[in-house]
Amino acid sequence: MLKPNRILLQLDVGGPRTARFGKETRVAAGGFEAQSKIEPQESPKGVGASAVHGSPTRTRFGEADRSSRGSHGTWACRKLPDMSLLGLYWFVPFNCHLDAILRKSSPFFLNRNSMLVLGIETTCDETACAVVRDGREILSNVVSSQIDLHKQFGGVFPELACRRHMDIFIPVIQKAIQEAEVVPEELDLISVAKGPGLIGPLLIGLNAAKSLAFAWDKPFIGVNHVEAHLYASMMSNSEAPFPSLGVVVSGGHTFLVRMSDLGSYELIGTTVDDAIGEAFDKVAGMLGLPYPGGPAIEALARKGDPLKYSFKPGRVKNRPWDFSFSGLKTNVLYTVKGQNGNKNDPIMLSEEQKADIAAAFQETALKEIVDKSLKAADAFHCRSIFLGGGVSNNQRLRQLFVERGPSIQIYWPSAGLSLDNAAMIAGLGYHQFLKQGNSDPFDLEPMTRIPL
Repeated sequence: MLKPNRILLQLDVGGPRTARFGKETRVAAGGFEAQSKIEPQESPKGVGASAVHGSPTRTRFGEADRSSRGSHGTWACRKLPDMSLLGLYWFVPFNCHLDAILRKSSPFFLNRNSMLVLGIETTCDETACAVVRDGREILSNVVSSQIDLHKQFGGVFPELACRRHMDIFIPVIQKAIQEAEVVPEELDLISVAKGPGLIGPLLIGLNAAKSLAFAWDKPFIGVNHVEAHLYASMMSNSEAPFPSLGVVVSGGHTFLVRMSDLGSYELIGTTVDDAIGEAFDKVAGMLGLPYPGGPAIEALARKGDPLKYSFKPGRVKNRPWDFSFSGLKTNVLYTVKGQNGNKNDPIMLSEEQKADIAAAFQETALKEIVDKSLKAADAFHCRSIFLGGGVSNNQRLRQLFVERGPSIQIYWPSAGLSLDNAAMIAGLGYHQFLKQGNSDPFDLEPMTRIPL
């Protein structure tokens, strides 16, 4: 007797978000376009499915052709209840447990040789999502900046940052998935920055990652945002020469670490007061420049003479590898406002004087970073230097490393990876998940401070 218990599906992953069952059309989550027909079968063997995923590569399951991309075996069709695909029939191998299929979300992508990771970054005032394959290949990297919102305050206003994160998060994640030309079913892992950062934005990003992991039945992992800044300069390098020196220079962090391997760090030196990016922002405010101060100082410094003013970096007693920028910042304040002035006094300087002060401040601060980094690399026997953080995008900093350290290999983040972004979160999450071997628990809490 003929049994109409097999379905033949032709799938176009990433096509129109509809699923067609005979004459009936239903909206389907995940962007599947499916055409089906009932085929009577006498044999208990399943018929094949042919799938196309954004490229000429075809994957067929069945007797005619078996691809290494899918799980080999005999396939049958079962209807899974209460699934978001609204009645879509799935091919399930006879010898595979149903719960194993559900954990991967779609049997069409079982046993792939690569891993797709969705990264989420909301530690401060950028809402970012990205899709990265195998920790290195960036398929999408979407960043929504809040500079327009915070520049009137001269810094980040946490309450407003949280509200903007809430407003923009869903559009950002949708755009990241769309640009990567994938669907949620194809994702293998969700990686999110768990800290350090502002507690409100951290809570939003972490809870969003947990919600997506639960809804999509995916593992998730929380990573250290600052460690991800270091990893950003490794993403375009297949092999990192360890031991290396890691240098993080950003608005919230300035430190040196010896890296024996990815995830293995020894702290060498850190700032005892302001981070270098914070110092740039504050000096920019003294000179009447807009927020963020780093790009504004750098642009103005190109017009100035760094030798017109003599500024000195701070020194930390008995701690030669630590940084201090508060004294330098105060020196600039007295130069701009006078010995008895304060930051609210009017600026009585010409544009030329402003440019010279900006150039002198930038040269002093950056040389302090470069000189200590090169000395630390030599003292701790490091074979190379990896830089990360927003200040690493400063072109004068890069010139100084070339001028003062021509004999050591310097690695910089590629375009778009210096500032806060989700690609570095996804990339680091890939390696951390492989090392950890399992998902983080849903009671994972954000951390405003995390020791590296």
